[in-house]
Amino acid sequence: MFRRGSTTNSAPVIAPATTGGPSMKAGFGEVSPYLVCSILAAVSPLAIALALLTSDLLPVGSSIYVYLDAAGKDPVGLHATAASGCLLLVAGYLFDAHKWTSDFGRQAFRFLAAAIGALFMISVLHLTEQAPSLPIICGMSLNVLVVVALRSTVLRHRAVEEFSLAVSLAFGFLSACLFVFWVLWAFTPLLGGLHSPWSPELMAKVNPLTVFVLWCSPFIQAVGYSVVAVFAMLRGKVHIPENPDEPLDENSTMYVKGELKLILIGLGFSLMAAWIAASLAAQDSHLSLTVQRLAVAMITGGALYLVGSVGLERVIKAAKDSESVKICLGICQSCWVKGTFLMVFWPLLPFVLLLEFVHQQVRICTLGSSAMDPTEEGDGPMWLPEESRKFLREVRETHKAQVLSASCWVGVITCTFIMVGRFVTVFLAFVAEYSAVLSMGSILAVLFAVGLLLFLLPPVPGVPVYLAAGIIVTQRSLASGSSFSRGCLIAIGLSFVTKLTATALQQKMIGAPFANSVAIKRMIGVHTPAMKAVRHILGKPGLEMGKVAVLVGGPDWPTSVLTGILGLPLGEMLVGTTPVIILVAPIVLTSAYAQRAALETAEAAKVSTYIANIWGMVSVLLLLLGNTSFVFHMQTVLERHKDDLDTFEKDPQEELVLASVKETEAEEEYILKRTTWRFLPGWLQMLLYFGSFCSSGMLHLLVFPLPWEPFQVFTLRSRMSDLPGRNPLSLINATGWMAFNMCCISLIAAVIFLFYRRSLGHGDGKADEKDERSALLQKNP
Repeated sequence: MFRRGSTTNSAPVIAPATTGGPSMKAGFGEVSPYLVCSILAAVSPLAIALALLTSDLLPVGSSIYVYLDAAGKDPVGLHATAASGCLLLVAGYLFDAHKWTSDFGRQAFRFLAAAIGALFMISVLHLTEQAPSLPIICGMSLNVLVVVALRSTVLRHRAVEEFSLAVSLAFGFLSACLFVFWVLWAFTPLLGGLHSPWSPELMAKVNPLTVFVLWCSPFIQAVGYSVVAVFAMLRGKVHIPENPDEPLDENSTMYVKGELKLILIGLGFSLMAAWIAASLAAQDSHLSLTVQRLAVAMITGGALYLVGSVGLERVIKAAKDSESVKICLGICQSCWVKGTFLMVFWPLLPFVLLLEFVHQQVRICTLGSSAMDPTEEGDGPMWLPEESRKFLREVRETHKAQVLSASCWVGVITCTFIMVGRFVTVFLAFVAEYSAVLSMGSILAVLFAVGLLLFLLPPVPGVPVYLAAGIIVTQRSLASGSSFSRGCLIAIGLSFVTKLTATALQQKMIGAPFANSVAIKRMIGVHTPAMKAVRHILGKPGLEMGKVAVLVGGPDWPTSVLTGILGLPLGEMLVGTTPVIILVAPIVLTSAYAQRAALETAEAAKVSTYIANIWGMVSVLLLLLGNTSFVFHMQTVLERHKDDLDTFEKDPQEELVLASVKETEAEEEYILKRTTWRFLPGWLQMLLYFGSFCSSGMLHLLVFPLPWEPFQVFTLRSRMSDLPGRNPLSLINATGWMAFNMCCISLIAAVIFLFYRRSLGHGDGKADEKDERSALLQKNP
């Protein structure tokens, strides 16, 4: 994010710090106050203006949102700006604007990039009615660009770690100021934020979500700037030069390893954000969609940052010296990741081929015959550009059958988790409706039993269980004449006890029986560096930070079962899990206040709804911070023990596991040879393609925004009577049934290929070669 522009090879990328520069040992106390104040002076005006223009502190804030909401209802403006941005982007790509090397060409490229960015930002602002937080996100993005501009100009000679830590301090201070300002305005009479009634005119012009964003805009910005501060701090911490007396060269392997460590942390943050979004879908679809957008933005930004700041060639080179980079590259090059990529981008393939064809014709017109020269023999069709031909060559070398099969399985797993999550919501709503007539003791017993049952199911996260407890227990408490606070305390205590009991059952009843199973240990990879790092973190006594992060913030079922398989002591795991109450309480309070709002008058319900949304955002932040901390701790352990991984945290059965891995690898190598694409029968090839297509269609119908909703709107506060005929299956709309049928087709294709693999048996020696020759003769008589 803060990388300088490229320099020549003869000059160092980063010169030593200017006058008064600190030593290269990263530390906040050694950062120049002048540097921090300079960055703060550059970003503060925009941050203050953004807080005033997007909140209801001034009348202009609501006026801006009314204008943006009205602009969003005019599709002509949205389509015009989006189309203009796309046309400029396509034109820049077709004419290879990024390769213009002259001074005029570089200036033209910068102008083109700025115009494209401005058009897309205007297009995004047209969607404010659907996502009121977009103006805030755009404003914060501009502030980040201000920091990039500072780095590229007046602060380009500062060391990487010093500049990153200064950015962290500046944005951290800005975040704290915005948070204090919001608390004083929203919760005290000092600025009158809480007591200012919304005018009926405003409520008639904007939706309730926009009103909420106007109320908590400074808080949203504080959260965003805190994320930037953490990112910058981690960047400063990972870029510590080996020689404290010399600055860190951005072309060095040390720098690339630090950047990759940062990207790995961001990737873990993004994946856990997606998991949290799925967990929150039962309570609040708006908050769930917000977290999903955050996850997608983080993954997209990480990919762009990887390509722009590091470069793929330097990543591959650095993998030779970094165990964590090897793990990351191995994951990225696996059939599962390729299958997932294929599943997402299948619909775009025809458009990409058409674009690449036009791209090559433009190159032929501008470069002449040089655009037709292949990079090497057999490089592919000449009607495609050089980069596309290289990509096709890599595709030809990929095991197509494995990738297509993986895309089918990924689609089946995705559909299963989505469907199970929806029906768990229906089940919990059913329990809430029919337990309303029970006594408090009976309700607690029913919720405890149901919670344990759901915790023991792999696809069910713990968040819906906590949300259901907040709704049902507080509702029963108010109905019996007890206080709301007492109901909240009982719900939090019940959720906490259920979580600890489920942790013990998952570890001892599911994980422990497989503690001596070589096959299961091979499957989870106890011999791999990543799993050894996890064992090392979880095996630490007491409430160690990394241990608490994974036990509290990690997915419930996989984490607890893993501790049983690894044979870790139950007492230590329960002690490490006890801080989960810090996470359970905000989730329970989110649903409790939402339920309270449904029973109150309009004016009182407004305050309860705001508090429920605040608790929801707090719970999301706690989950994300916990998982980010775990990824960072795991990366630190891997780097610390990279030289002794063979003996580090060695499992008692590791030799047997490694022997089993070698045997499995030999069998898999034989299977891979026999399932090479040219050896497969034509009907199976067509079936795998069709299954992968269906998997892609299912994903786009269920996950991506389309005019046709796959499910009825149903939350934990809904009633069974809200479903047509009180039938749980009526939750699924026609689009959802279409996606389900596509999932079934993908499952059939994957299962048939699985049985075909198993029918090949085990091969050895010359018999295998004879079978391969026979298959080739059948294909090419």
